[in-house]
Amino acid sequence: MIAKYPGTCTACGNRVAAGTDVVWKPGQGIRHHPGQCPAPKAAEPPALRLELEDAGVYVLPDGAIVKVKANRAKTNVYAMRWTELPSTWGDRLNENDKHVRGEYAYEPGLVKQVAREGRRMTLDEAKAFILRYGQCCRCGKSLKVAESIERGIGPVCVKYFSAGTTGAQLMTGGRAA
Repeated sequence: MIAKYPGTCTACGNRVAAGTDVVWKPGQGIRHHPGQCPAPKAAEPPALRLELEDAGVYVLPDGAIVKVKANRAKTNVYAMRWTELPSTWGDRLNENDKHVRGEYAYEPGLVKQVAREGRRMTLDEAKAFILRYGQCCRCGKSLKVAESIERGIGPVCVKYFSAGTTGAQLMTGGRAA
């Protein structure tokens, strides 16, 4: 029979154009004639998806800093990109004697890019961020306790970053316990 409408072959998964000679059986859909099916469609890789336990701070290949957070209902995650604000808004001097400040801004579709290309921020990168902006890249708080300032990160957030140092070294500011 000739297909009146385009469809999908139930045998190979490829598109069948309208006007193509096909085999049709009620309840089974359309098929190419036996032996006429082109090579089956390659299975698409599963879409990369970040889960709730993947929440944290990531770095994209272009150096952008992205925070992945769980939504209020704790059913999904979303991503926010760190954006430096104009220098007149800053209240902290950076290494070039310029005032710096920034904030995270939501960006639709960014979480998919992070799933494809992002990597978790290392502890050293988190420390550099804190020194530059004066706030934690994960929680946004300013460091006030001397141990945390010396270590470069607070005791709660340190758990969320990978490092080449041991947990004992992290808790003692890099010194041997």
